[in-house]
Amino acid sequence: MSHRTAAALLCGVVVAGCATVPPVVSSSTLPEGLPPFQREILADGVVTFAEYERAVFRTVQCIRELGYHVDGPVLGARGLFYEYWVTVGPEGSEATSEAQDRCDAEYLAWVDFAWAKENELTGAELEAELERLGTCLREAGVEVPAEATVDDFIELVDGVDDEAFWCYLESPLFTR
Repeated sequence: MSHRTAAALLCGVVVAGCATVPPVVSSSTLPEGLPPFQREILADGVVTFAEYERAVFRTVQCIRELGYHVDGPVLGARGLFYEYWVTVGPEGSEATSEAQDRCDAEYLAWVDFAWAKENELTGAELEAELERLGTCLREAGVEVPAEATVDDFIELVDGVDDEAFWCYLESPLFTR
């Protein structure tokens, strides 16, 4: 997989995950079939880190209870979002994905969405991150336009070496 594909997938996961849910989570916008675990967390319209963490750890526990090996969870680049990796089981990747999706739907999907919305980069934070990413890439020898946008960084990712790719892996624009 190319660096560009990896970065696009990382960005796409966040965007795709947000496409089917309302822009604001409140008790009136929660779906009827929302599992009780998530409904309880989302009832007040705010997700605390402790609630988010509980949902992540319960999701990982669920996946493990279904017989899959999970590495993590570990906090990602910003220290706000957990990441974990599920090893494909003997039944194959489709069965593994179905198990992960089942646990995610039961314990995490809406909580994760709300937590992500509450922790989006602000305009000033976004500007600072674009500057930090540009500086990191320049120090790694990549030519970056002076006023680079997120789209510019997506275009650049395919041509960077592994050392420069770490700049992307440390960025909340491309990882959570």
